[in-house]
Parts: sequence; C-alpha cells; structure tokens
Amino acid sequence: EKKLLKFFDSMGDDLESAVLSVISPKAMQDEINVGVILDLIDIDRLKKAVADLIGAHFYDVAKTTYRSVRTVMGIATDLSDDRAAEVIKMGGRRAGLIDLSTQTRKRLLRELATGRENGDGIPKIARSIRELVPAGQWSTPQVRARVIARTETAHAQRLSTLNSFRDSNVVEDVLVFDNRTGFDDPECSALDGKIVSLDDAYVLMDEEHPNGTRAYAAVIR
Repeated sequence: EKKLLKFFDSMGDDLESAVLSVISPKAMQDEINVGVILDLIDIDRLKKAVADLIGAHFYDVAKTTYRSVRTVMGIATDLSDDRAAEVIKMGGRRAGLIDLSTQTRKRLLRELATGRENGDGIPKIARSIRELVPAGQWSTPQVRARVIARTETAHAQRLSTLNSFRDSNVVEDVLVFDNRTGFDDPECSALDGKIVSLDDAYVLMDEEHPNGTRAYAAVIR
C-alpha cells in the first residue's frame, strides 16, 4: 500500500507540473487540451511503472507463501525460477486492470471543469488535480492504493498457494474459504466450505472481486 501510495503521489506531482506548464490565464477561457497534459505525464510510462511494482510484489508474496506452505503445512514445495517468472508476469498483467488512461482523463476533465465553475485560480486548480486525479474513481489516492493493495495481495496469495500445492504433486483438491468479512455475497457464501479441484480453484481465483477474501487450504487424501 505504501509503495502504491508513493506511486500515486509521484503521479500527482507530475500532473500538477504538467497543468502549470499548459494552463495560462488565456487558456482558462478556452478549451483546455487535456491530451497535452496526458502526453506530458506519459501514461504508458506510468503503466509500466505500476506493472513493475505489482510484479515485484507478486514475487515477494510468492516467496512468503511457498515458505509458509513448507513450514506451517509441512508440504514439500519450492518456488522454481520458472514459476517465479510466471508469477511476476501475472502481476504485470494484473496491473493492466488498473485503468490509468480512462480514469485519469475523466477525473482530470472533472477537476478542470469544477475549478473553472468555481472561478479558482490556476495554482488552486493544479493543487486539486494533484490531490484528486490520482484517485481515479475512488475518493482519495489513499483509498485507491488500499483497495489495489488488498486485492492484488490476496490474488498473489491465492495464485502462489495453488501453485505451491500443484508443484508439491500431493495436493489435488482444495477447501475454499470465502465470505470471511460477513459481506454475505450469495456466490461467495455458497462457495465457503466447498471442496473443489485445483483446476476449478484457479477458475474461481480469476472470478474473485476486488477486496475479496477467497482463500484455499490443501486437501490431502
């Protein structure tokens, strides 16, 4: 979460600088070219940065998970180089689900429009953009960072847990734990306590929603 928040803080700094370099008193009266601002902050660069960040986090979670499976559950399994590379790649792909392009553009347009309607000066508009645009659809960047951190850490744990079971060659089925927070989502509640195959567990992993608590325990017959 701290690393993600640092990323969004940096994104906010870049946005503020870009806005101050593009917007002038005259531009405030005309249509502001949002595309120029987005080009200056380089969304593709930001996408790569967050993909690298989450990929590295997936690797850290994988190392911890494999170690826990060995020491706590007593299942002999090791994180191979090939499996580690696969996990890092998955983290990078998951980062692609973080919609930086559309959400940044929408929030940028909204904050610009609000600032103009309120008659705010350029520095105030730039500060507002710095503080709020990195939040995307969330209320603040802090909330966005927390939701992503929880969601992706849980996904990395599920992925690494299933991989470690599969690599052990002794686990064929898993017990599903779900609805741990009492949110009472019907699908999650129905899955809680079920025994499913490893293959089905991977499918259920991909269907999990943000902030989900789905987890797995090994069933050894």
